[in-house]
Amino acid sequence: MKTSQEGIDQIKEFEGCSLKAYWDYKDYSIGYGHLGAKAGQTITKEQAEALLMADLPSYEAKVNKYDSIYHWTQNEFDALVSYAYNIGSIKGLVDDGKRSRAEIIADWPNHDMAGGKHLEVLKKRRLKELALFTKGGDMTTYGKKSIFEMIEVAEQCLDYLEKATLSDLGDLTPEGKVRNAGYNNYTLYWKWYNELTQKNYQGEPYCIAWVCLQFVRAFGSDIGKKLLLGEIYIYCPTAYTNFKNARQTSSTPHVGDIVLFWNNSLGRYAHAGLVVKVTTNGYVTYEANTSSGNNVVVRNGGATTRKSYTTGANKVIFLRPNYAAYGISMEAVEDDFQSYPVQTGQIGIHANVSMNVRSGPGVKYDKVGSVAENKYFKIDKKAFDADGTRWLHSEELGGWVSGKYLEGWIQEESGKWWYLLSDNKWYVDQLAVIDGLIYLFDSAGYMVTGETMVTLVPDASGAISLKGKDKQN
Repeated sequence: MKTSQEGIDQIKEFEGCSLKAYWDYKDYSIGYGHLGAKAGQTITKEQAEALLMADLPSYEAKVNKYDSIYHWTQNEFDALVSYAYNIGSIKGLVDDGKRSRAEIIADWPNHDMAGGKHLEVLKKRRLKELALFTKGGDMTTYGKKSIFEMIEVAEQCLDYLEKATLSDLGDLTPEGKVRNAGYNNYTLYWKWYNELTQKNYQGEPYCIAWVCLQFVRAFGSDIGKKLLLGEIYIYCPTAYTNFKNARQTSSTPHVGDIVLFWNNSLGRYAHAGLVVKVTTNGYVTYEANTSSGNNVVVRNGGATTRKSYTTGANKVIFLRPNYAAYGISMEAVEDDFQSYPVQTGQIGIHANVSMNVRSGPGVKYDKVGSVAENKYFKIDKKAFDADGTRWLHSEELGGWVSGKYLEGWIQEESGKWWYLLSDNKWYVDQLAVIDGLIYLFDSAGYMVTGETMVTLVPDASGAISLKGKDKQN
């Protein structure tokens, strides 16, 4: 990937342009923060521009190094290049690819120091970079090559709620999905549709449009539309007619099918979903414009969610895109998630509520058991779902549990320890009392060991905290 003009402009804004060399903490800089200048050196504005463009590729390479793990959007890429241009690398921010997006976002504001001091100008830069990194709304296409990769793309939309007003359509971050929730069929999906077609359908039902948009997001506009027989549908009967005429319908489900549900009162197919799994007695879907409830067809609902159906429970037809004709693999990707080894202390970690245990790290995976509230257990792996939620694997439980409701000590492969709190939070830059003992955590959230000098500051109530940050991240 390359830095967009918006990203370049932001770097220029942050760095400012000095046509005379200046001392920048460790070295002389010139132009837009170009390092290695000589004292007294001067350049022209054109030379400053040329130096910036010559410098960018090395920082872009540092961000592209992790693209195979994160599949950066343009906004994310631009923000990270700005960060790398200022800091030198993103390796620490992403923990060499081991952090989830949620962890990256949580840690980003902490990197505001230069010369051993927290600087207001760097704090503002970090917050602006973070705003760009989390900026949502524009449709991103990925150039995927398999059905199962398309399903991963569609999974990003799960839990999105339609909006009360057009002023804030949210984004695909956890907070953006639920912000400004309402029941007016105002959605990010119709914004994407407008980007592709220049037609506005905000306020209209969107179940079939959402399904079609996942094809475009995953495979690109050209191949996506070809798989859909040339059209991004907004009306279920049109999709049915086109696929029927092409003899691409079936009464039995396959993964990657579009399922249409019959509505007796309307006398037509009136709701759609994407088949993401076939079971021994039915199938699982991702659907938009619906609500929760297995075996229950809900059209014109307000959420995007995962549902399951038993064969024969509803009148349906399955539309089958010709994936093979366009080189789209129908084989499952082995290990469709990346996991990392971790471990706990002797007593393990515990659940704060009763929880489901699943076959993989995410709600899309089957429930294989449960764990009781306050139950302690050991873990051996961590992984992250599409929303950045941390999931932990327990051999003892026989599956994966969400980190949102767990608490306890975790040791990374590096040997460093940190303490997981509910809602996927952890202690950062602070003292914490755990089981009657006082621990110190550094700016990355790891427990500090060995001799360390810290500054303690009592507040008005007499409580003592570290000087600086004293909040959970």
